[in-house]
Amino acid sequence: MLAIDPAVTADSRAGTPPIIVDTPLGIAAQCCDEVGQKLLNANQAYTGFMPPFAMPNNQTAAVLNLVGPSVNRSRISLSQVVVSSDNPTDFAISKPSALKRYAVYRALEMFYRTCYHRKQDDRFEKKMTLYAEEIRKKYWPRFFNQGVPIVFKPLATPGAVHEYNAGTWSLAAGSVTTVAGSNGGATAFQDVAITWVDQTKYVSPTNKGNAESAPSATLELQVVSGNVIQVSISNLNAPNGLSPINVGLGQGLIIPGSASGWNIYAGSQGGPLYLQNSTPIPILTTSYTFAGPPVLAGYVPDSGQYCEAKMTMQLMVMRG
Repeated sequence: MLAIDPAVTADSRAGTPPIIVDTPLGIAAQCCDEVGQKLLNANQAYTGFMPPFAMPNNQTAAVLNLVGPSVNRSRISLSQVVVSSDNPTDFAISKPSALKRYAVYRALEMFYRTCYHRKQDDRFEKKMTLYAEEIRKKYWPRFFNQGVPIVFKPLATPGAVHEYNAGTWSLAAGSVTTVAGSNGGATAFQDVAITWVDQTKYVSPTNKGNAESAPSATLELQVVSGNVIQVSISNLNAPNGLSPINVGLGQGLIIPGSASGWNIYAGSQGGPLYLQNSTPIPILTTSYTFAGPPVLAGYVPDSGQYCEAKMTMQLMVMRG
């Protein structure tokens, strides 16, 4: 948001209560939820009353509806929507995808709507109207015309907040801790993140086959001299190729991905993260202990899976 509108600062967020942007209940999270619901609504697939088996195709059968209710469901799952750049080799934050740019402008509109209704300040109303018009005339049509970018076998980020039964990835859950080990360095803060890997397609860090997830949230911990990092996935549920019980595979072009391994990325506090294992760690190995200080060179994580297809959205009114 700050990259597009530097006015979203502490000054515009001040007040009682302050406007929260970047917490689980803040503007950004609410915007993600709202955009997700809009994508699902814009990709509804409607089925009629007829079952897939043979049935007389006549008016009486259609009217009587003897074989069950109609169903409407989205043709996509949010877990397969790709938010990063459409170019697999371009992961620059400065080049967001059409979806991400639309979402940011929607968040800005929501932010200034909150500012205006709280303070009744004319300058906030003008900004709110400006971003609403930008969305209506430019950013939503641009995204709508391009279609929803999807991947066919999605691997959700480890510990994804909105993913069904993803598990927990946090310091409080013991996901990253320290144990006694060979570390002659001084006390320092280190950052750690992990990814899921599908080794039926993943070959190497330079040939991922679009089969490595986006990195988890980065966890920061202090590592004292004489200790090393230990990472645990025991509180996570890796993608296993199965859909949630209440979803099924009939949503659309999706086969849930299955993780057979995981990668660890680590680095100095606030710096780049580097791959720490030479080959993916088997999924049944739930913990990994560093042999020494993190390796601060080599391969860095990218933003995860890239777009494999664009799902067209249509404006239509369904009639019986």
